[in-house]
Amino acid sequence: FLRFDEDKPPKYENGIVTVFDTLLGDEIQIKPDLLVLSTGLDVADRMQKINELLGTDLPTDKFYAEVKGESHLRLNPVDFEIDGTFIAGAIKLPKMVDEAIAEGIAAGGRVCSLLQQEAIPREGAVALVDEEICSGCGICVQICPFGAIELVQSLVEERVTYGWPITEIKEVAHVTKLCRGCGTCASLCPSSAIRHQFFEDVGILSQLELI
Repeated sequence: FLRFDEDKPPKYENGIVTVFDTLLGDEIQIKPDLLVLSTGLDVADRMQKINELLGTDLPTDKFYAEVKGESHLRLNPVDFEIDGTFIAGAIKLPKMVDEAIAEGIAAGGRVCSLLQQEAIPREGAVALVDEEICSGCGICVQICPFGAIELVQSLVEERVTYGWPITEIKEVAHVTKLCRGCGTCASLCPSSAIRHQFFEDVGILSQLELI
């Protein structure tokens, strides 16, 4: 299967098909034994369903393989960008049935390898929330690509300049076990209430001074 640009449609002349392959970025020629015209696949509808199902924000004008590139296909042929989620078949690129079946079997094998483990280790570098500073604005909840942050009611001891600290119940951000330590929330928190474990400002600035 070849994806072509609408402005550069395939041409058939003297038994040779000439087409501009958008993945290769070059014009190629094929001399087929049999030429069959078929209906194209609607990639927009397929990618939109993936986004709705998994909460992703992938482009809807390209197949998944086009978004991730050739290197991703070779190194992780059935791995999706969300850990524990795998992808196979024509959602990646149009392909033959036997190829789709082979990918489905590979995805099943990856799932079985995870289910055989008693526990799956998680990354040590995760986001940590200072509940005393957190304002409960919810920005981190909206931007987290893994859906790992939620707002919860917590009993927090507020810092005060004079007198005794005040204890109150307020809504604060809570980081769940889904956190992958990407640091997006820490970089965008308007209250600076979230820090990235093992990658704090003091350590990073010290490294920059040594460069």
